[in-house]
Amino acid sequence: MSEAEPVALLGEPMGSARIIHTVLNEKIEEAPWKERTLAGIGRKVVCVHFIDRENDSTMIFKTEKGELAVQNHEPKPHVTVKLPQKKFYNLLKIPQGPLNLPALYKGGGWEVTKLLANRTIVVKGLLLHPIVSIRVLKVLAVPPDAK
Repeated sequence: MSEAEPVALLGEPMGSARIIHTVLNEKIEEAPWKERTLAGIGRKVVCVHFIDRENDSTMIFKTEKGELAVQNHEPKPHVTVKLPQKKFYNLLKIPQGPLNLPALYKGGGWEVTKLLANRTIVVKGLLLHPIVSIRVLKVLAVPPDAK
């Protein structure tokens, strides 16, 4: 890991951890405010679980030192997003709306809303930890000026 990376890659990562690590670092690089937004998840752990790949879960969390980190299988998640790997890229197409909130009502956001309604993407823990879920989507969302 380079010193400049805002999100660390811990343990012996599998493919999904490397992908998510790269995406988060690129998103934070394109808009520095996203690092503060992601840090706002506090001690909650978000898991991205690709259902079409065996045991390929990636945890996004803050370490005891307060640094953002990504790794496979540990610690126990508070919010779990289960989806096919190919649908992960749909999350990256969500546009940002007012106040940098994810716009799930237009463009790529509407596609994700349909996938949620069809249960292709399942989010466990959304009702208990909605702020954490929204913060992660804010980081993954595409800025309005991007083309």
